[in-house]
Amino acid sequence: MSQVQKPIPYRLADQIRHGIITGRYRPGSALREQGLEAEYGASRGPVREALRLLEMRGLTEHEPRRGYRVRSYSPDA
Repeated sequence: MSQVQKPIPYRLADQIRHGIITGRYRPGSALREQGLEAEYGASRGPVREALRLLEMRGLTEHEPRRGYRVRSYSPDA
């Protein structure tokens, strides 16, 4: 049986999520679209969609004209 691949934005979101969880992308750090494009070999559209998916999951936050950041968190929260 063949396995259905996830669409590119979902795969990118999984990879970036893994980087957040493992500490590669630290809380409060900027997630620059251009850097992620180069790192993952993806175009801007899928990278933006991946960042939006991560925002919906509560892992990133978006500030207009500033871009995305890894959401800061506290164990007490």
